[in-house]
Amino acid sequence: MLTRDQDGKRDIGLVELGNMDVKIKYDKLFSAFEKMMEPYSNLEHTEKSYDYWVQEKGRYVDFDVLNYYHDIENDFEDDDWVMQYQDEPGDEGREEDLPILRYGTEYSFPNIETMFNQYFETLLKDWFEKTYGHKVKTVEKY
Repeated sequence: MLTRDQDGKRDIGLVELGNMDVKIKYDKLFSAFEKMMEPYSNLEHTEKSYDYWVQEKGRYVDFDVLNYYHDIENDFEDDDWVMQYQDEPGDEGREEDLPILRYGTEYSFPNIETMFNQYFETLLKDWFEKTYGHKVKTVEKY
């Protein structure tokens, strides 16, 4: 549970560690998360415009995003992204959810995700905003 302390800063509620309950300040948790995300702090990115046929809709759909990669040169089809950022409406994602940060199942962060459990997406949102300078409203696993 995310709460606010008396100074208005975010706190994390009680966290169980074995038989102990420990209160962790959000900035301390974020600091640990930030260190674990260092390998993802300088990802290459490129604009990508998707335009593809969707049988169920009976038409082409499109949307524009920024894709973040470990190495663009080794990504021949531009679809092995680590994270994807969308801030303009298209046929993918609802306008009220924009801007959206998606993280891929192929190159996601399974160990980090498991370690931070229910706080992962909030931490990822805050880390992405700080690291890459883009505002995020919604985080999705894709």
